[in-house]
Amino acid sequence: MTNSNDNASNGVKTDESLAMAYQNGDNSAVAILIHRYEKPLWRFALRSSQYKDRQFIDDILQVVFILIFKLLKDRRFRPEYDGSFRTWAFNICKKITLHENQSRKHLEKPISAQYQDEISADITARRFADSLDTLRAERRMEKLKAALDRLKPEERKLIDLRNQEPPVPFDKIKDMPEFPGSNAGQLRTEHCRLLDRLREYIEGMTIQIVHPGTERPERTECLLGNLSGA
Repeated sequence: MTNSNDNASNGVKTDESLAMAYQNGDNSAVAILIHRYEKPLWRFALRSSQYKDRQFIDDILQVVFILIFKLLKDRRFRPEYDGSFRTWAFNICKKITLHENQSRKHLEKPISAQYQDEISADITARRFADSLDTLRAERRMEKLKAALDRLKPEERKLIDLRNQEPPVPFDKIKDMPEFPGSNAGQLRTEHCRLLDRLREYIEGMTIQIVHPGTERPERTECLLGNLSGA
């Protein structure tokens, strides 16, 4: 892949200049950075992951781009401290890939292993844990539905198409009448932004957890929507 110095010598905008441009409000930089890094980051995530199925790697890449542009928007990338954009982006990809692999490995454990520190053999505790999981799921779905209702019809359509099993490719979505004049890159960028908006809304919701036999909540947990499917 062409590095930033080669780009600069050829009169092409460097990754760092594109990142700074996006931080200053130039949204056109998003599509260029995605075009440059989509395939290299996908291959890196595949090599770094213990799970090699394509859908899982696609999910990781979606989360990586969401985080990259969120951090850029928050001005969390500064070349003088973080070095090259390429190194910074690949470090993010490495951390996300490790996190997603650990999460998947955890979810594949037997239920007794997942909750061995929290659930005793007491039947009341087990029933409470099952009820709590159900409550969390119901509240997530309620919040997600409320967030989706805020979207425009064509935005909701894009989310729905990408949420199918398997997701509808962006190359096919661009030919649908709901998205006139859009190309695959623009739709991918828009999908990233929509997921970011939905996540920011959902992350603000909390629930109180009350253990059996008590009236006061022991702790409050934040509900995070699992919206990163790409």
